Amino acid sequence: MEELFVVCPQCQGAGFVGSAPCPECSQTGKAPVYLKIGQKTFFFDFNKLTPWEITKRRSLLKLDFVINFTLYCIAGLGILLLAFYIYQRVIALKVSLPLGFLAKDFWLINNIYLRLFLFTFLSDLYLIYRFARQEELEEYVIKKEYARFPKPGGEKPRLIDITETFNHLTRNILEETFFLAYNNQYHEVNPLHLLATLLPQTTSKIILWRLGINAGVLVGKIKRGLEGCMFAEMHSGVKHEISFSAALQKILLQAYWEVYNRGGNAKVKLTDLWIPLAEVGGYAREILYDLDIEAYKLRHLVLWIELEENLRTKQSHRRGLSQFKSKYGMNRAMTAVQTRYLNAFSRDITSLARQGALPPSLGHEREMEQIYTVFQGGAHGIVLVGRPGVGKSSMVEELAQQMAAEMVPEILQDKRLVSLSVASLLAGGDPARASERLYQALYETAHSGNIVLFIKDIQNLVGVGLRAESGTETMGIDQVLVQILEGGRFLVIGTADYKSYTKYVERSALGQILARIDVPEPNFEDTVLMLEARVPFIEGKHNVFFAYQALEKAVELSNKLIHTENQPEKSLKILQEVAAQVASERGPKTVVTETDVAKIVSRKINMPLAKIEQEESVKLMNLEAEIHAEYIDQDYAVSQVSAALRRARAELRDERRPIANFLFVGPTGVGKTELAKRIAEIYFGSEKNMIRIDMSEFQEMSSIQRLLGTAHEPGLLTEPVRNSPYCILLLDELEKAHKNILNLFLQVMDDGRMTSAEGEVIDFTNLIIVATSNAGTKKLQEKLQQGAKLEEIREEFIKQDLLEYFKPEFLNRFDDIIIFKPLSIADIEQIANLILIDIAKRLELKGITFKVTPQAVQELAHLGFDPLYGARPLRRAIQDHVQNALAAFLISGAVGRRDVVYLEAGGEIRIEKAPEL
Repeated sequence: MEELFVVCPQCQGAGFVGSAPCPECSQTGKAPVYLKIGQKTFFFDFNKLTPWEITKRRSLLKLDFVINFTLYCIAGLGILLLAFYIYQRVIALKVSLPLGFLAKDFWLINNIYLRLFLFTFLSDLYLIYRFARQEELEEYVIKKEYARFPKPGGEKPRLIDITETFNHLTRNILEETFFLAYNNQYHEVNPLHLLATLLPQTTSKIILWRLGINAGVLVGKIKRGLEGCMFAEMHSGVKHEISFSAALQKILLQAYWEVYNRGGNAKVKLTDLWIPLAEVGGYAREILYDLDIEAYKLRHLVLWIELEENLRTKQSHRRGLSQFKSKYGMNRAMTAVQTRYLNAFSRDITSLARQGALPPSLGHEREMEQIYTVFQGGAHGIVLVGRPGVGKSSMVEELAQQMAAEMVPEILQDKRLVSLSVASLLAGGDPARASERLYQALYETAHSGNIVLFIKDIQNLVGVGLRAESGTETMGIDQVLVQILEGGRFLVIGTADYKSYTKYVERSALGQILARIDVPEPNFEDTVLMLEARVPFIEGKHNVFFAYQALEKAVELSNKLIHTENQPEKSLKILQEVAAQVASERGPKTVVTETDVAKIVSRKINMPLAKIEQEESVKLMNLEAEIHAEYIDQDYAVSQVSAALRRARAELRDERRPIANFLFVGPTGVGKTELAKRIAEIYFGSEKNMIRIDMSEFQEMSSIQRLLGTAHEPGLLTEPVRNSPYCILLLDELEKAHKNILNLFLQVMDDGRMTSAEGEVIDFTNLIIVATSNAGTKKLQEKLQQGAKLEEIREEFIKQDLLEYFKPEFLNRFDDIIIFKPLSIADIEQIANLILIDIAKRLELKGITFKVTPQAVQELAHLGFDPLYGARPLRRAIQDHVQNALAAFLISGAVGRRDVVYLEAGGEIRIEKAPEL
């Protein structure tokens, strides 16, 4: 955009050099800043924003108002005079209207009332002339040209003043902006003055509501900014007549360009000033950016506001046109036939459209044009094919609204769009009666002559046979429909998803006669537009307002995290749920923000997505301590895992890959699986959110089908991930799997996806993949026992010992290979203490206190310590010496509520009974 501006090189757009007017601008009559589009040069004439010019313009507007008001009054008087004259003549001649107008002597030219009416009629003509002249003199943004080839001889240079292309409200705002600076003795009108003037406007308040911005905070920043501008002007030492800053000139020129870029042939409105304010607004831009108000958001928001205005106008226009359509299903030629049976098993969608009961629909314009083209081409019917939730039924509702307003091609005009419920039609236990109802309904449709039949999920008709009263099966429903359609008596619109269309419809007789129109899932931009059309209904129902970011976040998160549904349906469901939640928690007339949307999605998938709040921020920064609260030692592993989780939570990771890929290597029993459980608990909410696969079960290449699944059985890997895409994927004993099976995970760790046996792409981008292995740990333990430090032998172990088990390209896919060191006796003591604390918590639920002496902990640690198997023998030791004895006491009733149980040295368990009450 910046390259389109031409700025005076001498004054840099200020209009003054020091205290004197710019000689370049003043002598040549040029403006300090121009907008260049092709051979056309645009400028805003700021000479029209002076006290004298503003006063003159406002006086002329007031004079115009007085003249027009006077002419309106004269026109009203003329109508009264004419009515009184007609009343007199009707009484005098004793005639009835309207035939009385033709009676002899009804019109008397010499009558004073009629003469006065004719005089007022002349003033009416003058009023019409004034309106026509005003419209003729009205200036609009020039229409954008889309010429493929340049005009012969080239385009002639033109200099265009855009001042009059700003609508009345926007001109008033610009004048108020000037007076704000002028009255407060500023030397320069800058974007901050414009921003301050814009804020009180209703449309601006709507923009701030939609963006979730506190107007008071913005006002405070503007005041401080204006004070800073005044301070800078006072200390600059430069004094000159009030001028307009280069940034403000660019804003007005870009506002013109925004309208031109949307097609032109319109006025520059208030909303068009907001976008350039966020792009070239100088200090005003910095204020907006500080509040996260960016130009692209404002551009979408301006389209949203215009969309709401256009929809209101469109709905009103449609309702006006639809009033001419019969409420009883009769066409204009009065040839339509009554449809008694059809009415009982159908719904007239055009009638609902006429009543305004259908929500507005946007998007799929190309597919709507295809519908018109196909019907105009002589087709008997069409079938809309697309995934569930992409808007096939919404397109039919939009068509109904167009038909109600007669804004359709001639072949669809003067017709009703009727939705047939096949399930209701065929319901009942008597096949003969069902057959009769169906034939009657289709017969009525064919003979009505003004019906377009809509059949949702038309594949349900294929292969369904009807039975005659004799019990013999006759032709199928689809064949009956095909026979009637071939007669050309009515049109049909059906819908089907891809799978059903291919399986049932495509090769059937119905598929041969219906033209197929594919309805794709809308892209991000189109989905947001569709939501903007539907959001007013959700807002009205729950009495809340949606911030624009909430709509974007709903589309973004649903695209990223919800793969079982399609747009726009899945985003609409999120918005409906979050609106109900916010209205319930915070009450009516509150703003739904992107954080609210993220919280709702977080609850659905058990994954943190909302904006990081203070409490969670502290938790994330102290993640190592959080993990170590119930996990002993392995500091390096905990540190690396914590860093990966912080990157993911701050959205700094590559979102095309899994959240993190870790390889945990170490001897058995050192805490590899336990650390994976802690990650699942902290990041995904529960250690149950973990998919565990024992890779030792996949030592043969043929076992790959068990992972991916077959046509009859789901995969052990693909199905759990499809159902729970937000969890830890634990690949236990990785080194025992077949080498080619490991190759499957190369694509998963790189691209975050895998294709199942059914051809479905499974999303792995929201998993943390943790693979555990004992590979090479025997050598590792030997070196550690010889006194080597883990930090010193880590690189050697990865580059030499692990390569005996895994290929280099496979190891390179891991974000980190974490080596777990063997546990010491001190570590085992701490682990023993954690296990005993867990036992105490479970006993506390039964009302029993459990206490352990330090000597008892040490003894259990020594009993359960085995350098070869890590902490695993410890659990068996505690189970044998503590849990078995406690279980016996509980079952025998030796211990009860309020009792205290002591575990002492020598494994002795002592019970201190509570005093009787």
